[in-house]
Amino acid sequence: MMRTGLCFIVLTIFSLTSGCGICLTKPTWEQKELPPAETRDMLSVLEARNHTLETFKGIGKIKFWDEGKSTTARVAWLGTASGELRIEVLNVAGRPVASIANDGKWLYLRSHMKRRFYRKQPAGHSLKEIIPIAVKSDDLISFLSGRVPITEYHSVSAVKNKTGYLLMLLTRWGTTRENIYLNEDKTDVSKIEFFNLTGSLIYRAEFGKTQETEGYNIPFYLELSDGKGNRIQLHVNRVWANIPVSRSNFVLSPIN
Repeated sequence: MMRTGLCFIVLTIFSLTSGCGICLTKPTWEQKELPPAETRDMLSVLEARNHTLETFKGIGKIKFWDEGKSTTARVAWLGTASGELRIEVLNVAGRPVASIANDGKWLYLRSHMKRRFYRKQPAGHSLKEIIPIAVKSDDLISFLSGRVPITEYHSVSAVKNKTGYLLMLLTRWGTTRENIYLNEDKTDVSKIEFFNLTGSLIYRAEFGKTQETEGYNIPFYLELSDGKGNRIQLHVNRVWANIPVSRSNFVLSPIN
């Protein structure tokens, strides 16, 4: 499998409720369904978040767990709102040891240490080929730029409880495609969950502190998990907004 092979290479480079039959007690909180108009307004605000942020770059530290192995590395990234992304894995001296890029059509991986190069058209633009979580490149771009990815849906519903709001995007058959958890004042998204058509969890994104960067609110902590023990944590050190980029930054070539 390509992902298994690439993950092995990346890892090498980096190393551098219990249930009850009948529940008789009532829940400790109540939830109330919101009117449709309020629900639509809430979704519209999320869809417009950071909509003028066209390009960005950042630096930070990443740690992920894949098949019981944990790996930590420094990373730098560059992205565009149009769907291009580049990630550089750095050594302690700040030099790249691996490059990952998506130009909207091709997914690239270049290992500077192993002197290997891969290029593939990913199914559904998922990064599962090279990382342990089946996150789409477009979704990762949204997270890094402080936006909220909205999956295709047929209807939307929202409920209010003691901790905040839950916005649910549903299929034609009433199954959940995406859950978005917001705080009391509807300004911060604490968690997003994505599900397949059968209702099984694909992955979960959880956010920590956010920080204003040139007028944009950007999450400075992100954790992705799939409920199967695979997990990625990103700690952001710094972000730059609306910086000039060249499209050639997102195309990798083989190592000579």
